Amino acid sequence: MPLTGVFVTGLTELRAALVSMPQDVATDASDLVELTAYRVAGQLHMVYPPGDAQGGIVVETSGARTLLIEASVISTWWLAIIWEFGTVPRYTRRGFYRGIGPEHPDRGLVKIADRERRQMFIELIAMLRVRGFIVTGNQEVGVRTLRPRPGGGALPSGRAYARRRS
Repeated sequence: MPLTGVFVTGLTELRAALVSMPQDVATDASDLVELTAYRVAGQLHMVYPPGDAQGGIVVETSGARTLLIEASVISTWWLAIIWEFGTVPRYTRRGFYRGIGPEHPDRGLVKIADRERRQMFIELIAMLRVRGFIVTGNQEVGVRTLRPRPGGGALPSGRAYARRRS
């Protein structure tokens, strides 16, 4: 599964930009991240079977109204992974066939979150551009692909750079 994110190089420049970034940009970005999390939860609620599955969808946010907002959509339903990814053919200890658990890869949390995360990054970049930032980088917005590094490990091949227009 690909990692996603907007990557900014230059730690010194990044810190200076974060300190000087207006609070309204942080608030709007925070609202967008939180809205995306609740949108994912709503879509997941529509596709999960009624009952414990729908009641087990939780949205957790931290750092609201700051530059370091995080939002997580969590399914506490104990069968969520089986519902989304299915099972192999199952047998009892005596050898009786018990069937397979069908998969729902196009309707599960991973697929919904991936689609909404991509849209969120497109909207975040558009918001930054409206406010005068120049955002450049990988055409595949929000996706970070890894390529081998000569000394081992991996480096991100896609980067996005943000700087303020004067």
